[in-house]
Amino acid sequence: CVLTDSPIALTYIRAEGVAGRMGQRLMAAVVESPNGKVYVAASEIEAPDFADLVQTAPEAEILHWAGCTNVVVYGMKTFPSLFNLRQQLALTTFSSLVVEAREVIKLDAIKAGLPDDDIRLRDGGTGATAYAEAVSVYLACAIGRAADYWNTLTSWESGGEFVAHAFTKHALPIVWDYGEINPLTDGGGSWSSALGWIARVIDLLPANAPGHAFQLD
Repeated sequence: CVLTDSPIALTYIRAEGVAGRMGQRLMAAVVESPNGKVYVAASEIEAPDFADLVQTAPEAEILHWAGCTNVVVYGMKTFPSLFNLRQQLALTTFSSLVVEAREVIKLDAIKAGLPDDDIRLRDGGTGATAYAEAVSVYLACAIGRAADYWNTLTSWESGGEFVAHAFTKHALPIVWDYGEINPLTDGGGSWSSALGWIARVIDLLPANAPGHAFQLD
């Protein structure tokens, strides 16, 4: 306990989490300056309320696997509970924009000369519709990478002063302090960084054989 210096039992901490009485508090913000990074106290930062802006996120349950999904024993039993309100707002907004972008991409492809044949990618299409769907898949992959950084299971690497992504291992361990990334910056973990990673992967993908995808769940 930070007030009394008395040890707190692990069972008590977990029980409080399951009861919904374990929260989070902003401690500081890291901002860029001409002399490098500057740490600003949380008391100097206005914390806006995003509750009315967040779209409904899928309430999928996290199955507990001892040693792998320990967040569950602290009350984080659904996937939305792994994200704060700002992160939920960012991810749902970017996900919705992918759908809108697909239509814009299709129109641009038609203007560029691709046939407007309405043949989907899964049906072997090579026209504007298939092209728009392919680019949308790549954008969805970028959102997946962004989600690895825009969550409450990241960690702050004090040595390099950057945010480390959640899946540093194949598990969802509880994290007691995390770094929250501004999606609109140009640094690591931002949207532009996620797009850059996916673009570099696409450049190296072999294209000498057709690929197939199957929905199994």
